[in-house]
Amino acid sequence: MRNRFFSFFLLSLLLLGCANQNHDQSPVDPQAIQTEAVQTALAEMTVQAILNPSVTPSIATDTPQPNQSPGSESELSASSEDYSEIDIPPVITETPIEEIFRCEIIMDQSLPGDGAQPAGAEIDKSWVVKNTGNVFWTNDKVKMKWVGGVNLGKEDQVDLSKITKPGDTIELSVSITIPGKVTSKMQIMEWALVNPRNEIFCKLYYLISYSF
Repeated sequence: MRNRFFSFFLLSLLLLGCANQNHDQSPVDPQAIQTEAVQTALAEMTVQAILNPSVTPSIATDTPQPNQSPGSESELSASSEDYSEIDIPPVITETPIEEIFRCEIIMDQSLPGDGAQPAGAEIDKSWVVKNTGNVFWTNDKVKMKWVGGVNLGKEDQVDLSKITKPGDTIELSVSITIPGKVTSKMQIMEWALVNPRNEIFCKLYYLISYSF
């Protein structure tokens, strides 16, 4: 019933406007036509609002959503920019230094010199050696061993007398006994320094001959 009433009311307003136009033969005013069209549209909107009171126009607001705090997006962006400007130093991986075992024999200090020895003589054969590598010579890294020829000593391995750093010298000595059986054939005794992999890096020779 209420809908019919408002429809009749709207129709009456339109008819009244037409009657006024027919009665008044004055020249058409464009501004008046535009104003009348606006009023008619407003009247129709009013009727629709009355007929449908539950429909309310949605109004856009700047109210933040429940799950989004104001300024969170801008703060995240600023945070990302801050991290991008931080200079992170590169990770430097140290390359292990290669261990080099090397020696130099100081000939003029090695006693006794090669030469004829009396049969059965007991002597200490010495070699003065310089560490020309880059590793400290210690008994857990460097061994002095008999490696070939005749073994005239009581042992086949001798410990170093001291720790020898690169550039330093050390006297290596072994006690030997010259064979009692005289022979005209010269013999050679070979000792050496070896690294932890049992590799020879310093050969120590002694040439044996007899005096008659």
